[in-house]
Amino acid sequence: MPYFLSHPIPAEVIAQNGQAECIRPRLDPVTWLEAQVIPDLR
Repeated sequence: MPYFLSHPIPAEVIAQNGQAECIRPRLDPVTWLEAQVIPDLR
């Protein structure tokens, strides 16, 4: 589960033919939470 106990999602790395490449950087919980929007339900 992402962000369980506020742990960041780790980076995603793919390896092919002895080469490794980061395809998604680590995502910090603060960055993810800042993007959330609380709707106005009035």
